[in-house]
Amino acid sequence: MLKNTRTPVLLGVAVLALLSAVVLAEVPATPDQSEVSLGDVARQVRAAASKKTEKVINNEDLLPSDFRNGAVITEAAPDQSAKAETSTKAKSDKSTADPKERDEEFHRKYLERKRALGLLERELSVTKRELSLQTTEFYADGSTNLNDRKAWSEKRKQYEDDIAEKQKQVDEARQALEDLKEEGRKAGASPRAFED
Repeated sequence: MLKNTRTPVLLGVAVLALLSAVVLAEVPATPDQSEVSLGDVARQVRAAASKKTEKVINNEDLLPSDFRNGAVITEAAPDQSAKAETSTKAKSDKSTADPKERDEEFHRKYLERKRALGLLERELSVTKRELSLQTTEFYADGSTNLNDRKAWSEKRKQYEDDIAEKQKQVDEARQALEDLKEEGRKAGASPRAFED
């Protein structure tokens, strides 16, 4: 019985020895000079990448120089184009004197208008809710429904007029906010100036 357990072990050792001999025969004793190490390949790739420079194209490269400051200059009259360039430079110097201050100013205006818009939207929502509650109360009470129809009509008309006026104010406030964003974009303000 002892003999049967040794046979698989001896067979496994023999196979392991044979595989080791095959692997050792494949490995050369000294490395060839034709083989390149991974570190050398990485250095070559890095050197090639540093030699190759990529040009980044932005809007300034795509636009002709006449359009960069927002001015459209025609070649109709040289003195007019000089005036246009001068006024554009003066405007750009004024608007880009300190981009950080300009962005802060637009951000302050944006937040003020955003708060005003939020207040108007809440007032509109409250007025609509009040009309809904008044309507529910009026139709829930049968005696009021029969006795005060004319008063209810006047009251409802007043609520509807208030809602229409508040909706108009909300629309105007939204338009003012969009106009401010457009003004900032034209002045070169950062998009971050119009974030909450």
